[in-house]
Amino acid sequence: MTKGWIVLAVLLPGAWLQAADSDEVLAGLEAEYAGVPHWIARLYDPPSGGFYGSLAAKEPRPDRSFAPDIQSTYFAIQILSEAGVLETMPQGLRARMAGYFRERQDRRTGYFVDSAYPEMRDDQRTLGRALKFSTAGLRYLGSEPLYPLPGQSKKTEGVPSGMESLPSSASAPSGAPEHLRNVEAFRQWLDERPWADAWKALDQVASQADAIKLLPGRQRRALEDEAEAAMARRRDPETGFVGGGTTIVKISGAFKITAYCRTLGREIPAADKLKESVLRWYRSYPMVDNIFFLRNGAELLAELKMKEGQKFTPEEIAMVVDVSRRQLQAFRCEDGGFASFMNRYYLNPNDMFGTCYAAENRQGDMNGTSSARALRKALHVLAGKDLPPLPGAGRQYWAEFPQGDQ
Repeated sequence: MTKGWIVLAVLLPGAWLQAADSDEVLAGLEAEYAGVPHWIARLYDPPSGGFYGSLAAKEPRPDRSFAPDIQSTYFAIQILSEAGVLETMPQGLRARMAGYFRERQDRRTGYFVDSAYPEMRDDQRTLGRALKFSTAGLRYLGSEPLYPLPGQSKKTEGVPSGMESLPSSASAPSGAPEHLRNVEAFRQWLDERPWADAWKALDQVASQADAIKLLPGRQRRALEDEAEAAMARRRDPETGFVGGGTTIVKISGAFKITAYCRTLGREIPAADKLKESVLRWYRSYPMVDNIFFLRNGAELLAELKMKEGQKFTPEEIAMVVDVSRRQLQAFRCEDGGFASFMNRYYLNPNDMFGTCYAAENRQGDMNGTSSARALRKALHVLAGKDLPPLPGAGRQYWAEFPQGDQ
């Protein structure tokens, strides 16, 4: 790169990126992630087979003891898969991690609950997320649930997940939660969501996608149609956004819609409007104080490209990567992980809003680091590049990993 371009890069955000080869640009992004795999190893709990959400969660506290949690364990396994080391994991470790999820499934309901966090049982959002994370984590590990999942017939017990023959009746099985039993109950539940905050409302809707997917055919289609109608009534025809809040809150809500649509195999409504609205936000070179906003914007654009065929110019891609890379650096911590918030550090197992405790020191957390992982993947998708193995995990990774009594 010439001296002139270096000067211009300092003066103009994005100029360096637009002048450089995309491989060189993404290589600079990769360097931010080098400490992640070894940070994850420090969070593993051999007795349970699970992972803590942060280093602070492993320390004794006067107000509450913390344990590994389902969300953190899934995120750790997902990150290790992208690091390219999951396939070489020792079988004893693989079985123990799978056992972590299987031991937490409630035989009566089919949901997964951490015994250390019994308040999960009263939170449909958290239950829905734990269902998604546990079943996906088991798939990564080549395992399956012990019992039928919510909405599945008891006759499917022992059948591999995803291979069940579901009836076409419009009546939900007895294992389905109350708000998914029929259209009227689901409509009431949808109307009670906090639609003034698009991110919160649509996060709660998206959290139900995996449970809806398990319902019998006619019941599933009826609930999907009801959710789509509820979102359509609240959609701005000019921007494509659903619900209220600031622009980035609406972007984050739109990202949750794409997650919902991906799980259920539905098209993303108003894709062209959403693309232009999100790019307009990036052009303002916004500042964000939490890493989720960075992840949500980039993943939304990646979904629009992959699923809806939206096109992006090299300059648009350069702008998105540049904004993301610059802001990501503010969330990287000395321990190797990424914090969820800028200058605020919390212990928040399973992302339950009622169990958020302050941490004393600057540190990475699994939720923030998972968002950094998703951001990295989305930027590679936008750039049209294959995702390389996550840096920092060499051939000796498992030899150095805490084995416990495995």
